[in-house]
Amino acid sequence: MLIDGEMEKEYYQVQFDNEKEIEDLVVRPENVGRLFGSSSVALPKTKIETTGGIGTIPDGYVIDVARDRWFIVEAETARHDVWGHIAPQVAKQIVAAKCLATKQILEDAFCRERGGEIKKALEDNGRPFDENALRISVRNILRSPPIVAIPIDGELDDLTDFAAVLKPRVMIWRVRKWLASRDDGTRDVLYEVPLEDERDFDSDETPEDAERRKTASRVTVRNLVNDQLLKQGDQLFKTYKEKSFIATVTKDGNLTVEGQEFSSPSAAAVHCIQSTGSLRLTEQGWTWWSTRDGKTLADLREEYAQQTAARN
Repeated sequence: MLIDGEMEKEYYQVQFDNEKEIEDLVVRPENVGRLFGSSSVALPKTKIETTGGIGTIPDGYVIDVARDRWFIVEAETARHDVWGHIAPQVAKQIVAAKCLATKQILEDAFCRERGGEIKKALEDNGRPFDENALRISVRNILRSPPIVAIPIDGELDDLTDFAAVLKPRVMIWRVRKWLASRDDGTRDVLYEVPLEDERDFDSDETPEDAERRKTASRVTVRNLVNDQLLKQGDQLFKTYKEKSFIATVTKDGNLTVEGQEFSSPSAAAVHCIQSTGSLRLTEQGWTWWSTRDGKTLADLREEYAQQTAARN
């Protein structure tokens, strides 16, 4: 249960109405950035086919310009059977993704429908851009094997077992829905969408790697201050679009930038990015900010996780 301390409302976890509700949640631009990285661009449902002509329609596709990788997105509800529904769909999508015709269809669609967003992502990452660079960048990303991304509203043991034996990398995220009823009979809805490093399963990770990542994802800047990996008054740096930004660490683990105080590195990073005219809604602040000696906050977070594990 979640409690709204201001409105005194109680939110209870409920099932999503259907798979489409999960699909719509995942492909929102702000949630694409949260799940797949801030330089990610999504393409909606597009039919692809295996070499033998068997058609399949994933719930979307995402390219991550910063890390030159792409995802096939298959949103699911835990009410679906793994072997009768989810596994056959994912298998067809993986096979179809290997076909040259599929890659050409997706290349054309990304350039035609999402060219402007990809251009901005390329520029944000300091990569030169022209019309040829757009198509070449998309083509090069699609040459690599896709990552299968499965946002789902529940746990299915057979799903992770199936994902573990697939050749492509598979990531699974748990999404949640919460409802609160009002006196007038209407309802308020909250959605819980995890960040990329809060994924529940990654077939490329060992159990130890997964546990270390999950532990690190729960670390806050305040933890770093309390453990003396950072101290009040320390400065963090970032140059973005030829503009330099400095964030100062407060005693409570907040960051002060340009006279404003932020409770998270990501919120501080988004403020800086938008101050340059960008409309970007998300950024991974832990990798955005660096100390004077070049360590990112993510590096310090990993040090903290290792020290904590050693103490325990």
